[in-house]
Amino acid sequence: MLEVVHTPGHTADSISLILFHLNETKSAVPSALFTADTVLGAGTAVFEDLSLYMRSLRRLVELPIWSHSISLHPGHGPTVPPESSKSHIETYISHRQARENQIVDVFKKSNGKINIGQIVESLYAEYPRTLWPAAAHSVNLHLQKLEVEGRVKKLSEKSVMGEGQYDGVKMEQVGAANMDAEWELIGVEMAVSETKL
Repeated sequence: MLEVVHTPGHTADSISLILFHLNETKSAVPSALFTADTVLGAGTAVFEDLSLYMRSLRRLVELPIWSHSISLHPGHGPTVPPESSKSHIETYISHRQARENQIVDVFKKSNGKINIGQIVESLYAEYPRTLWPAAAHSVNLHLQKLEVEGRVKKLSEKSVMGEGQYDGVKMEQVGAANMDAEWELIGVEMAVSETKL
């Protein structure tokens, strides 16, 4: 038996599947979680909407299946064994939260206004510049999440890519198109930053 879990974020229609088997008393017992592209066997996943993606990761961690031995079967990479499958998903959450915290810290060091290119330069200085457009895409998705939460505001719209224009466009092109978009830290985040100055 399979149970579908809607896990949007990688794409709007992403799903994960819980596989159940019947035990000796004919009760359905969860034994595997198929995560497709939401959680990979190694590395980090690509996503379209970080807010939805984080909710989906939390939904997976909160599933009432973890008291059983659950193996994780991603769409890419190795199977994650039961002893580390839940913590593997939690690592995805903590990685994204750590990146968000780093982005907010860069804002605070810049007195609250900065463009995506400057954030990328600060956070990815030790990475090859050829990776910066992809990093800019990721930073842009973090900023969109923070904007939805009322923590940042977009000041300038210098991006040549609008919503829904990503079909057939490489992630690197989208990232490069957003490098000059300027953002401002607002609300509680900025108030906290100003008290530290």
